[in-house]
Amino acid sequence: MALDHTTGIMTGQLSLTIKQIAESLSFAERKTLLYLSGVEEVNFASADIRNVLSCVTNVVDMDVFLMELMFRMRRFDILKKVLQASRTEVEEILRTVQFVSNYRVLMVDLSDNIGAEDLRSIGFLLSSSLSRERLDGMQSFLDIVTDLEKQGEVSNGSMDLIEQCLKSIHRIDLVKKINKYKEKVAEIQGTSVSNHTSGIKNLRKSEQESRVTPEVSNEKWELLKLQKNDRMSGRPTKSERISYQNSLHVYRLQAQPRGVCVIIDCVGYDGDRLEQTFKCLHFHVIMRKLLSVTDCLSTLREVAQLSRHCDADAFACCLISRASESHLLGTEPQGSGLSLDAVRHLFNSNSCPGLVGKPKLFFVQSYSAFEPPRSAGCSGYYNYWDKYLETDGPAVAYDEAIPTSADVFWSHCWTQETALKEQNHQSAYLQALQSSLLNGQRRKRNLLDVHMEVNQKIFEHNDRNPAQTYGLDLRHTLRKILFLS
Repeated sequence: MALDHTTGIMTGQLSLTIKQIAESLSFAERKTLLYLSGVEEVNFASADIRNVLSCVTNVVDMDVFLMELMFRMRRFDILKKVLQASRTEVEEILRTVQFVSNYRVLMVDLSDNIGAEDLRSIGFLLSSSLSRERLDGMQSFLDIVTDLEKQGEVSNGSMDLIEQCLKSIHRIDLVKKINKYKEKVAEIQGTSVSNHTSGIKNLRKSEQESRVTPEVSNEKWELLKLQKNDRMSGRPTKSERISYQNSLHVYRLQAQPRGVCVIIDCVGYDGDRLEQTFKCLHFHVIMRKLLSVTDCLSTLREVAQLSRHCDADAFACCLISRASESHLLGTEPQGSGLSLDAVRHLFNSNSCPGLVGKPKLFFVQSYSAFEPPRSAGCSGYYNYWDKYLETDGPAVAYDEAIPTSADVFWSHCWTQETALKEQNHQSAYLQALQSSLLNGQRRKRNLLDVHMEVNQKIFEHNDRNPAQTYGLDLRHTLRKILFLS
């Protein structure tokens, strides 16, 4: 199968093949295909893949080119069904010939591994380079890369800005991929390499003015040019400024263990799972079950006086208990209870100087005998009173629960006591918290983004279970970004 370059018209069979491929791809995949093809300044929203690929020149074998595109996009089903080739066969072919730029393959790989939360974080870091309007319209990391390339901020030989953004959001796994690419480019410096990459005709320029898909020799030249410019410039680069700024705004979390996590489970559910979760997060866990109010307070006081806080980087406290309107009841059916405000004060800078300047995390699940009024049309969320509202988020009707000292993260969920009558009850909040914390650890997400995931899960639960809803309140006075890695 070949392309007639003299007329610029595809053969009938090739046209049919590309049509079948296009019909099998989603909109996002079509954008990826166009990017891998090396087409410049094309309108992704309206571009016709057949017309775009008709502009490809200097491709000895269009069959192999299409096979490589499907291979790079991991559409092995199309590879087999439309192109009648197996993954193994294409791997063997690519050992000797390659049409797609390694740089573009890398950018697509990075994009495939960057989720919505990471994308928002990168967008925030790049807000000085890209307008908010443009960032809001970007649906993938590849969209961001394409815009940065147009501005000259990113190229096959200049990826420092991307690398520093990934470091800032703790995606070291992706930074390693960039470094591996750089090492390969460095290895072939000074080596003559056969040109197997395709020349791509710009849709809006003549063939002489068009930029071609980056080839190895171009990658070497760009890298050398970048190194020369870095040596000549005494000013810190934009990526260096981002790295410096963020190093000052991230909590240190490297101690082994990270710190103490005390878990008090007064109802006998979920405590064991929480224990395993915080052990996975590298905390030293102190577990206590079925305590009275007096024993709860005594345990918390003992934990607050531990000398090991001085060597720790953080502290966590998980409380699961029945509750009155403003206090935790422990195992007692009724009584004055334990003030949530008293719990927080036990670990402030005055009572626990070993935790000064360190993040203090509180996760509270309370089961209430009373029922606050619910607002209509809110999927079961309680109607909060205006006098308690603050900028950090909707407030619970417990003014004692609002943290006032610095470096506090306070997540409080409550539901009706009747939920405890369910057989093998598990708190929807604590289930969501456990899975989101562990997922956040794997994906290197900051704690606020992790809690947004918890919020979403609780909202979805309430929507499905209007008779057993959960109220959720998040308050924090964190001064820096926190990654529970």
